[in-house]
Amino acid sequence: MLDGEEVVVSCAGCYRTLSRDYRERGYNIAVKHISQLIEELMAEGRIEFEKTDLKVTYHDPCHLSRHSDERDTSRAILMELTDFREMEHHGRDSRCCGAGGGCVQPNLMYRLLWHLHGYKRLQGPGQTSCAPPVHSAASTSEQDP
Repeated sequence: MLDGEEVVVSCAGCYRTLSRDYRERGYNIAVKHISQLIEELMAEGRIEFEKTDLKVTYHDPCHLSRHSDERDTSRAILMELTDFREMEHHGRDSRCCGAGGGCVQPNLMYRLLWHLHGYKRLQGPGQTSCAPPVHSAASTSEQDP
């Protein structure tokens, strides 16, 4: 099926599919999420990043936090490099962003985010982006049906 020793993915859904669903169907694919690779390379001293005092938080993708029990790696990286702030709902209790299914209607996605997270929490001090759902909505809305 695949040549190589390991597959590295940045997509939480792909990580879950390759590491869990395919394994349940008899495929033994060594898979690593990009955050795991970055953490590994940082620990080995093979890559370095400049630290910042930027206040950041992290929204757990459902496919990583709930379906794959991968909740600590991204936080460890962010805690090492930034002024990390935990969200009220995080880890297994994080709220769905609506992007996991490839949201094709951006207006619906934003209404869902507004309802689930509350506008004031989404527009908190210093917020700069909510990249995964925005990216998902933008990329899927441009695809042919």
